[in-house]
Amino acid sequence: MKKKTFPAIVFIAFMFVMSAALMGCTTNSSPDRTAAAALTPGNAADALRFKEENEALNGQLRDSGQPHLEIYIPANNRVVYLEFDELMDFFDSGTGVFFFSRPACPWCRVLLPTLLEVAEVTRMYLHFYDIEYDRSAHNENYIRILKALDNYLPVDDRSQSPDDPDFDETLKRVTVPHLFFLQDGVVVSEAMMNRHPLLYEEDFAGLYSFLLEMFRQIPSEHRAAPCTEDC
Repeated sequence: MKKKTFPAIVFIAFMFVMSAALMGCTTNSSPDRTAAAALTPGNAADALRFKEENEALNGQLRDSGQPHLEIYIPANNRVVYLEFDELMDFFDSGTGVFFFSRPACPWCRVLLPTLLEVAEVTRMYLHFYDIEYDRSAHNENYIRILKALDNYLPVDDRSQSPDDPDFDETLKRVTVPHLFFLQDGVVVSEAMMNRHPLLYEEDFAGLYSFLLEMFRQIPSEHRAAPCTEDC
């Protein structure tokens, strides 16, 4: 009996060890990072960064004491971060979709899931710049952005009031979220989404159709992956 039982015991022990090892591998691996790694080299790190920065506020409170809207960003999203010089080059000659946003903006958090979905459906990359620091500092970068987009920005009524005797109608402000659709540096359309009715009413079907129509203004040949160092 012992000779017949021993191989069975060894086999069972072997299977137990292998199962435990496999479970350990599954637990320690990150599905999000695996999905992000499947993207192009020029987008994988940006996609994961965008996910982490926006999801970091889930469960946190806003300055008003109200909780941030919880959102979950796909690890294989199509966001590409731009440095300031790259941003200015995009304004000058770029073709594609660009947007201003920041993680703590409540309207941005309502917009993002649908925006990312439409970007995936249309295979368009979303060129992104976080305006928060430059706007708060009102630095040279911010002034250059204001000048470049002067025709598309609202009058600044946050740092000044229309009731002020020295109210300046030429003083502009970058609001978030704000979408721009460019072809060869020319803005073919734009959408200032702060308090937009589609967001305010949470009309996500209408928002999807609205964004899809705007995305389709960009020629399909510009739906390629962002350029890497080897381009």
